[in-house]
Amino acid sequence: IVVVFAAEHAYAQARKVSFERDVFPLLEKRCNACHNAEEAGGGLDLTRLPTMLRGGDDLGPAIIPGKPDESPLIKLLHKGGDYFMPKDGDPLAADEIAVLKKWISEGAQDDTPTFADEQIAFFEKEIRPILFERCFKCHAGKDAESGLQLTSRHGILSGGDRGPAAVPGDPAHSLLIAAVTHDGELQMPRGGDRLADTQVAALETWIRKGLPWPRTTRVLTREKLFTISDADRNHWAFRQLA
Repeated sequence: IVVVFAAEHAYAQARKVSFERDVFPLLEKRCNACHNAEEAGGGLDLTRLPTMLRGGDDLGPAIIPGKPDESPLIKLLHKGGDYFMPKDGDPLAADEIAVLKKWISEGAQDDTPTFADEQIAFFEKEIRPILFERCFKCHAGKDAESGLQLTSRHGILSGGDRGPAAVPGDPAHSLLIAAVTHDGELQMPRGGDRLADTQVAALETWIRKGLPWPRTTRVLTREKLFTISDADRNHWAFRQLA
């Protein structure tokens, strides 16, 4: 047991910290409610590496690649002094701060993939309507069921109480596919009709492609990206009078 633990610990130490897998979900959970493009507290947006490097109004760049102890982001996370973040929340745990410091010390790289235009077009045509019409009722907003947010790529990768919703490139081992195919106890959409085979196939293709997502669109919301579903179109209020 000791040998196995030591090996796992050594692997964790050797593995590079991923912005997409490790850093962004942490910032999204603990910091980005106040530091995003729409509400940049202190002029600081922590949702993208370029804005982190640009920094806010007072302290300059939030991070200095290769120098975690000199990076204002790290300094502000420690209790004490005039600055202490998160402002109205519990301080970050030691292991959370360690992840950020390791990422900065390794050069603060953004490994979020970019996708070809045709892949984004596939998402817009085939996937966005499914998410809007069949998933967001339960998996969007502050009260998302099981803590699973399907409104962003990072939310899908971070997952909810049951773990990541999808494994890029591997639909067979993705919880989302198991749920929509009713392959087991978890069957989604809850209380609704099963997705059409063509919709399931589209989701499988999407995952196989690596979860293409528009880089300029961090979060999908009904308020900002309103769509009309087939069910909406069939509502009596939209039908032509006889």
